[in-house]
Amino acid sequence: MSLQYGSVKIPPPTATPLKRGQQLNTITSQEVVNELEKKLLIFYANFLGMVAEDQSQFDVAINYYKKAWEMYEKFCDWYWASQTLGKWGRVLEAQENYAQALPIYIRALAIEQEHNQDLICYYINALARMLKQLGESQFQVIWRDATGEECAGEVREVIWTARDELG
Repeated sequence: MSLQYGSVKIPPPTATPLKRGQQLNTITSQEVVNELEKKLLIFYANFLGMVAEDQSQFDVAINYYKKAWEMYEKFCDWYWASQTLGKWGRVLEAQENYAQALPIYIRALAIEQEHNQDLICYYINALARMLKQLGESQFQVIWRDATGEECAGEVREVIWTARDELG
């Protein structure tokens, strides 16, 4: 039996239904509820951050983005952790807090390099904007403080090139 939602037909499930008394061995319904509650809390924190940002309540937005990021990181949801760091950095950048935005963008780039790679260009450009605003000396000091090493090699070359292309 298939269901219909508007003009969309939803096909019947293909899995064999459970028989009376049979249980799933992998997870309990309470575990599913707990997982959904966690994801819902993270979603709301992220959403409230976006609402606060739209209303120019930047400190409130940063607090919500920080909470969402901490939860995404805790649950190793790297895609959304990176996205949230990007929003957090964007708010700091809008406030012209470039020195605070730089470590956020550095962390986001590290997540992208290790886990996602979807937004590497976005974060390279964000880092290039920070370099342009802060200057090479201050950028290098903050980079060293955030990473424990110099911004060097290919990463440095790409960021410096992107900065030069900003105009």
